[in-house]
Amino acid sequence: MNKINILKEKGITLVALILIVILLVILSAVGISVIYNSRIIEFAMTGATKYVQEGINENKVLEGTENIIDSVIRSIKEIEGGSSTEPNPPIAPENTPPTKAEVLFNSKGINYIKVNAKSEDADGDKLTYTLRYGTSSSNLNYSKELTNQEQNVQIAVQTETNLSQYTYYYWRVDVTDGKAITEGDVQTQIRTYCPGTGLTCNGNRRNTGADIVVELRQKNVEQL
Repeated sequence: MNKINILKEKGITLVALILIVILLVILSAVGISVIYNSRIIEFAMTGATKYVQEGINENKVLEGTENIIDSVIRSIKEIEGGSSTEPNPPIAPENTPPTKAEVLFNSKGINYIKVNAKSEDADGDKLTYTLRYGTSSSNLNYSKELTNQEQNVQIAVQTETNLSQYTYYYWRVDVTDGKAITEGDVQTQIRTYCPGTGLTCNGNRRNTGADIVVELRQKNVEQL
């Protein structure tokens, strides 16, 4: 009878010890998942039962307790080192695309077109402007970039200086912040200048009758 009472007392002592470990884990804010994964509850239930039934000695008690503590420590290290229970990283704020480039004015020469434009970016990103141009509104197959520009600041971007003389070109200005591209509107065709005062240009187009009248008027104005 005394032996049974002693075993029961030792079983109660083991349960109390395990409950203290569980309490410490809870107080350290490790969380319920750690308690479950570390099998503390299972040790508490089966360890005490076996102790009472089989009369486990004090060394066994200490060994069982050490196993529980080691299991808890391993679970804590897994959390500190990164595990599936870690919170998701913060979501990056959504990017706002730059506004459509506002074309302020344009100019031209005998072999180039120059455009002044401006765009705003709500995120304050640096902008890249792209002047796209070609002889067809549906095929703007040439481009020139101006990179690393401050937002909401007027810029000037120019085509290459190899355009055909006295030729109509269509163009538009696209703008990007490196994350999103905002396409501009295709602008009304613009014609490069015809050099000199002759009636024929060196480019791929000849003056029309109406153009001849305009040039003759210009000559008369120059002679006055």
